[in-house]
Amino acid sequence: ASGDVAAPLRERIGTNRAEASALFGAAGFEVMETAAAVPYLFLGGDPDAVLASLEKRGIRGKSHMVWAVDKRAVISRPRVSVPLADERMEALRRALAGRPKGAAAR
Repeated sequence: ASGDVAAPLRERIGTNRAEASALFGAAGFEVMETAAAVPYLFLGGDPDAVLASLEKRGIRGKSHMVWAVDKRAVISRPRVSVPLADERMEALRRALAGRPKGAAAR
């Protein structure tokens, strides 16, 4: 009777994921293609270097093990969660634009 109770969450994930992907891309990070429904992004490049670069911006990422079909091996990819709360998305905008925490978004 309640219908699809997860539809609003999936919609928010999709909207915020698209914006986060664009923000990371504009900041010079390589965003890897993944299924649109997952609430995180994989970034390309050396995991240690990418995670260190994120940390300098105040963004916490993690190393995520994935199956690389082309290499037929398990490899590590940098991963970041897609912010769903408005204040966290604003913090991501600031961090990737290099603005201090209290600065207004454009």
